[in-house]
Parts: sequence; structure tokens; C-alpha cells
Amino acid sequence: MKTIQLKPKHDHRIRNGHRWIFSNEIHDSLKSYEPGESVKITDANGYPVGVGYINPYSLIAVRILSFKPVEINRHFFLERIRNAYERRQVFYADQSCYRVVFGESDDLPGLTIDRYGDYWVMQILTAGMDIHQDMIVDIIRSEFSPKAIILRNDSAVRKLEHLSEEVRVAYGDCPSMIEVTIQNLLFRLDLLHGQKTGFFLDQKENHAYVRRFTSGKRVLDCFTHLGGWAVHAALGGATEVIGLDISEAAIAQCRTHAEINQTTQCQFKCVDVFDELKAINDRRESFDVIILDPPAFAKSKSQVKEAIKGYREINRRAAKAIPSGGYLFTCSCSQAIDPDTFRNTVFQGITAAGRQALLLEERTQPKDHPILMSMRETQYLKCLVIQII
Repeated sequence: MKTIQLKPKHDHRIRNGHRWIFSNEIHDSLKSYEPGESVKITDANGYPVGVGYINPYSLIAVRILSFKPVEINRHFFLERIRNAYERRQVFYADQSCYRVVFGESDDLPGLTIDRYGDYWVMQILTAGMDIHQDMIVDIIRSEFSPKAIILRNDSAVRKLEHLSEEVRVAYGDCPSMIEVTIQNLLFRLDLLHGQKTGFFLDQKENHAYVRRFTSGKRVLDCFTHLGGWAVHAALGGATEVIGLDISEAAIAQCRTHAEINQTTQCQFKCVDVFDELKAINDRRESFDVIILDPPAFAKSKSQVKEAIKGYREINRRAAKAIPSGGYLFTCSCSQAIDPDTFRNTVFQGITAAGRQALLLEERTQPKDHPILMSMRETQYLKCLVIQII
């Protein structure tokens, strides 16, 4: 295993538990390293810092696997995956759909593993994980006996690592649609072609939480995707739920999910959400509860400025359409936007609408997406529960 040495005074953040080393923090030339190879890490004085893997083509040049001297082999991955699985059993032993491995938070940077009942989905984002892909598939197969293991290596992030994109079934057979139960609702998921790994598991508990606010209410669910928010709102006793999304395929699935969960209050429209919110304001239409759960507006720091404009605008329009006493659930999954910035941006949007509000709760991702306290990048999901007054 080769060694890389940090520049002077560049080890403090790492010794505090951060898992990334940037290329400008490394003393050595990176030209002699192969993408994905394991390396020992030392500080400027040659003292050991940890073990990780390197990619000379990436701004995040090294991702740390351990702060102790270990061999990166099958036993290493088996132990880490078992530990991650056992961590979830404390909270999800009675459930069959959850995230089993969440990258850096489970000391497996670049790796995501999601379970959907008997079907497991794996996503690899980095060269250091990609070279161990077959081994990880075999560990999942031998330890958990799934019916199928699907590779969803289709994230654009892989291009930054000089990796190609692919989607395929690595083990077993996967039907075009599977039916699963998530937070006591039935969903039919396309694990090969659906968003992310098939479902936004990070929002599943927030979806269910909205029920507390919807009894007897008129609800608008913006960017509804597969209808998780909308169907839970209906089952919470809403009198009417309107779900909006720009994708015809998503809207078709929403209608299916409303039907199989026996809700009759839902209707879904295929529209541009920004345009529809403007039309709602123009009609002076109102909703007792509005949910804003858009896709990431900022996937990098360079996009933050424009993203803030977008978040401010949709929250302004939503606030105008909520009567006093009504509720706004507003979310951001943009890692590049920190919680304080998002909260301030939402406040600016509400104020621009001429409204006042109470922040009732700040929610985030669930326990199967644990936040590594030494690495704020692992907290990406923001969900504010607000009452307009």
C-alpha cells in the first residue's frame, strides 16, 4: 500500500473526523497513483493519520476508510456492512425498506445500499468503491440472500471520478415493478429506472408526519414525485389533495398509489410547478397545507446563488396561497445549501409575500441516513414545518 503525506497544518480537520482530503492538501504529486487504489495517510511529520483510497482526477483526492491501520479486503467490507445493517435493526427491525449503507456515515464513502424488501439496490459513486463492486455484491448475496441486487451506477457524480454510468441487475432477477410497504403505504417501484434507487427513502418519515396536519384540510403537494406526501395527507383526513409534478410517468404512478392505498381525495396534475404556483396566486386560490419538496436546485457550490433565488420564489408563492393558521412544509435536498441558509431563504420568501410565520419544527433525514457529526456534508436534507400567521 502506497503512502500519501499531508501538507503542514492540513491534518487538523481530518483528525477531528472529517473523511475527505482535497488535492491541494496533499504534499505528494498525485501522478503516480491509480484511481481507486488504497493508500496510507500520514501528516507532515510522517505520523499515521489513517487509511483511504485515492483518485488523482478528483478534487476530493482521498476518502478515508479508517483512522486505524487496516487491510482493505473482504473482511473489512463484510464487517462494515454488517455493522451498518445492525445499526438499522435498532430502529427498523419491523420494516423492510430502508437505507442499509449511507456512505461516509457508515465508514464506506462512495457507497449507498438500499433495501426494498427482498430486492437490494447498490449505488457506487467513486473509483475506490468501484474496484470492489463485485466483492460487495457477493457479500450482500451471501449475507442477506436477496432475490436480486440492482446496480444503479447512473449518477452524474461518477463522471467526476472518470467512471462510466451503468444500470443493471448484478444478481438474481428483478421484475419491471415491485410492490413494497413503506410507512404502512403500498408503493409500486421501478428499481431499474426510477429516481435515485427507486424511492426517496430519506423523506419517508416526513411523508408520514404530514398526516398530523391534514385532517379536514385542503392540501397542495408540489413536486409530488410518487405521491408519498399526497397519499399520506389524504389518509390523514384531508378533504382534497392536489399533487403537482412535471413528469407524466410520475403522475401515472401517483394515481396508481392513490388507488392501491384506497384514497379518493387525491387528484394529480402534470404541470410546471413554478407556473402553477403563479397561476394559483393569480386566481387567489388558497390551500390549508402546502408541501414544497423540489429536486435539488444546487448540486454544487457554483449553483447556490441561483438555487437561493428558486427557493425564495417558490416559498414566496406558497406563502401567498396559505391562509392564516395554515401550514407550509418546505424542503431542500441540496447538500450545498446549509440549514441556516435554507431557513433564512425561506424566511425571505415568506416576508416577500407580506406574511408572518412561526417555525414549528426543523426536521431532517431519518435514522437510516445518519449524520456524521464531524462532517456536515452528511446532513443534506432540510424540512421546515411552518405555520403562517
